[in-house]
Amino acid sequence: MPDAPKVKVEPISAQTMRVRMFAPHGKPRLVNFWATWCGPCVAELPRIRNWAEAHPGYEVVMVDLDLPNRREEAVVPFIEREGIGHFTHWQIVDPDPTMALGRILPDWPDQIPVTYVVSRQGTVTHRFARALTEADLAALK
Repeated sequence: MPDAPKVKVEPISAQTMRVRMFAPHGKPRLVNFWATWCGPCVAELPRIRNWAEAHPGYEVVMVDLDLPNRREEAVVPFIEREGIGHFTHWQIVDPDPTMALGRILPDWPDQIPVTYVVSRQGTVTHRFARALTEADLAALK
């Protein structure tokens, strides 16, 4: 039996991430900024996973803010353990990923987790600068 495909975490610059995040797309997107070392980020993952299973009309994009050199040793195994490998995964390639986001996202709160919901047309419909709650997710249509 062949091994399961390895999780793909795409290295991406903050500027390229911004362009892709807000580009018109076939599905609305839930874009979550997180890191393996962030307790609230880890705590919200089961809620995001359950919500995504119930809302297949959305693309879930997880933007990892761990340092790029941790991708293979820590980030990919973490994603596999958490059962979120089927989401789209980007990892910001910058010496300080969170500072890079502050330069390109004017409303960046300089904390994580942060989640944006982006319409098919590329406009932000919701922004959460905290761990998502069940009520936050239930309110998304």
